[in-house]
Amino acid sequence: MLEIWRSKTSILLPKHARTLLRTNRAPKSIANIAGGRYWYKGIGNCLHQKFRNIKLASNTVLSLNISIDGLPLHKSGRTTFWPILMNVDAMRHIKPMTVAIFCGDKKPTSVEQYLRPLVDEINMLYKDGIMLGSESTQTYIKIRAFIADSPARAFIK
Repeated sequence: MLEIWRSKTSILLPKHARTLLRTNRAPKSIANIAGGRYWYKGIGNCLHQKFRNIKLASNTVLSLNISIDGLPLHKSGRTTFWPILMNVDAMRHIKPMTVAIFCGDKKPTSVEQYLRPLVDEINMLYKDGIMLGSESTQTYIKIRAFIADSPARAFIK
C-alpha cells in the first residue's frame, strides 16, 4: 500500500511498513529450550528502550519488580506462555516491560534453562551497573521483589 501511495502522490513515504513502524529487520533470536521456544530481550535492553530520552541523576538506583506467570494462549488449546515481566517500582506510570517469553505445550521442563539468562544478567547488572538515559548516566539496579502466583512460585523454587 505504501508503494502505491508513493507512486501516485508526491508525499514522501517510506518504502516499507517496518520503517514507518520502526521495527527491526532481523527478528530477535528465539531459542529452542526446555520443551518450547524462548525469546529473551533482557533487562538492559528494556531499560535502554524506556530511558533513552530521560535524564537520570548520577548513580541512580532503580528498584525493579520481576513478575513470572504461566498463562494459556487459548482456552481450548495446549499452548502456554510463561512471560517474565519487569516494572520500575518508583515509576508506576511506566508500563511493565517484557524481559522474556517462553512458549510451549506446557511449562518449561527446566527452570535452570528458563531462568539462567535472567539470573546471569541480574548478577552482571548488580556488579557493573548500566549506562542509561539521554546523557548515559551510570545507573544501578536492585531487585525489590519476584512476583509469582502459586503455580509459578512452586515452579521457580
